[in-house]
Amino acid sequence: MRLNTSNYLPEEVFVQRASLEDPLTERILARLAESGQPVPVRILDERGDPSSELDLFDEKGLTEAERFSRGKRRLLLTRHLGDWLRACPGTSHHVCCNLWTVNPGEGCPLDCSYCYLQSYLRRNPTLKLYTNTSAMLEEIRQRTQADPERYYRIGTGEVIDSLVWDRLSDASLELVPFFASLPNAVLELKTKTDFVENLLALAQEHKG
Repeated sequence: MRLNTSNYLPEEVFVQRASLEDPLTERILARLAESGQPVPVRILDERGDPSSELDLFDEKGLTEAERFSRGKRRLLLTRHLGDWLRACPGTSHHVCCNLWTVNPGEGCPLDCSYCYLQSYLRRNPTLKLYTNTSAMLEEIRQRTQADPERYYRIGTGEVIDSLVWDRLSDASLELVPFFASLPNAVLELKTKTDFVENLLALAQEHKG
């Protein structure tokens, strides 16, 4: 899919070395190279957030607001560590909707002033995509198979817009057929974009 400036292309991309050979990393870097807008790519050996680990890039003169703004123009490709699938903690004194969450990344370039992510991620503002997605899918499969009598509603929009990177990553082309194969799970996508081309192309698969 051809990219254009409306797709919130990052100004810089950082890749942690462990992610270099992951298929998602290769796909994103190839798509950026084809975009006609060269984006510098830097390889990192350290873990951490390039916009909060100030000693990494000598940005000690930046204010917190400047660092946060710069972070939302950077994309870090890294591997997720730990569990992927989590039960929504719910709100005290309210009936829980029993949503489960899985986060394929973190942060959002849309910069909506009313969004809770503006403060929630202020200390780690760099946009992130996790490249070890096969581990994410395997964890979901194992969890749903272990409890076949339970119906799982699983959302990807807790700390990232579900589709904001879809024209760059084609993540939905992997997620939708995967969830269609699960008899006791449904995928919930939350987005403020109109990047739904892949979903329309998958209309016969997603049972929507």
